[in-house]
Amino acid sequence: MSFGFRVNPPDPVGAVGQEHYVEMINLLFAVYDKAGNRLAGPTDTGSLWAGFAVPDCTDPSGDPVVIYDKLEDRWILTQFTTRGLSDPTLPFYNCVAVSVTSDPTGAYYRYAFNTTFNGKFFFPDYPKYGNWRKSYVLTSRDFGPTTEYGISVYALEEEQDAQR
Repeated sequence: MSFGFRVNPPDPVGAVGQEHYVEMINLLFAVYDKAGNRLAGPTDTGSLWAGFAVPDCTDPSGDPVVIYDKLEDRWILTQFTTRGLSDPTLPFYNCVAVSVTSDPTGAYYRYAFNTTFNGKFFFPDYPKYGNWRKSYVLTSRDFGPTTEYGISVYALEEEQDAQR
């Protein structure tokens, strides 16, 4: 009951790496070692984007995704933004954090992709992620302001320097 309310369904997700387990449950995440000792958290997901250029990402919004990239020994933690649901003048974003090192308690590269098409804002629901060599791929099912819908596809290059 962090933040004074509960989100249903809780959307629990987690991933196991070489030394850690990272768990996300809608608005929170925590990091554990392989023995089950909590190393960090629970922390609100928005804190991953503190000081980031897209302030909407700092609002814990839900439907998180966590992936461990075993090829690069990095972590990918994500959420979408929901402020546009209450203010139709605001865009929606898929917010993505990729760990700089193998330590999920350390620094992250941060990204944000808005889902705007032809001047309309689309809500990026059901985000799915995958990784290829040298890139991460994101898709979402996008719902428009009335009856419009679509699918977005994004790729993040691993070598690209992003804002920390």
